[in-house]
Amino acid sequence: MARGQSGRIVLEVDVGLKNALYARLEEDKSTLRTWFMTRAEEYIDSPSKKAVQLSMKGLIKKRE
Repeated sequence: MARGQSGRIVLEVDVGLKNALYARLEEDKSTLRTWFMTRAEEYIDSPSKKAVQLSMKGLIKKRE
């Protein structure tokens, strides 16, 4: 996977997931950047297996 030198991260996701994520962020009066930065810092600072489980658990609960 290519990784450039800029501060940008580009990824392709399912349109339904994208729309659901933006809807939840709007409800929380948050932004994708803020959400991502928080989750990325939690992931980096936590034991790897636990961080992934917590991130996925929270995302799945909110989408149901």
